[in-house]
Amino acid sequence: DVVIDYEVTQDTAPTVDNVPASNVASDSAQVGGEIVDTGGPTPHVLLYWGPTDGGTSPAAWDNVIDIGTAAGTFAATLSNLAPEETYYYRCYAENTVGSDWADGSESFTTPPDPMAGWDRVIAAGDVWSYWEGYTYPGDGWNDVGFDQSAWATGPTGIGYGDGDDQTELNSMR
Repeated sequence: DVVIDYEVTQDTAPTVDNVPASNVASDSAQVGGEIVDTGGPTPHVLLYWGPTDGGTSPAAWDNVIDIGTAAGTFAATLSNLAPEETYYYRCYAENTVGSDWADGSESFTTPPDPMAGWDRVIAAGDVWSYWEGYTYPGDGWNDVGFDQSAWATGPTGIGYGDGDDQTELNSMR
């Protein structure tokens, strides 16, 4: 006698969860989720977000990000956020069998803008003159009307090449 043992599996709806927000700044944050179970076919994922909790009603959310197909963890960066505001997000996944909302919405609050209240006299990208090096730039260098035409120029931010500088002061390391 020949015995054949087999198991029949049936595709199901996916299961999705939110993951806590990370890298929260005064104007941006990273949010996302995880496909806990694809249910078989790889699901298509949407991430709903906004200043109010829209629950499981897509129309109640102010914004949606189409993540595309996903299995495992996924993330998106939210930008142009307001400082000191609370934002909500909730993940939704759908495959050919069914759909799932994360069990609840996550929230985070952006911190205050570290530059709030400060006069910004130099804006990002402004070009200005600078003296690069360790030598004295000469008498009168800090007087109004000083001729800095021999000095180097470059756009802000100016720094040591830590990833956010448009002008790097490599000789001053």
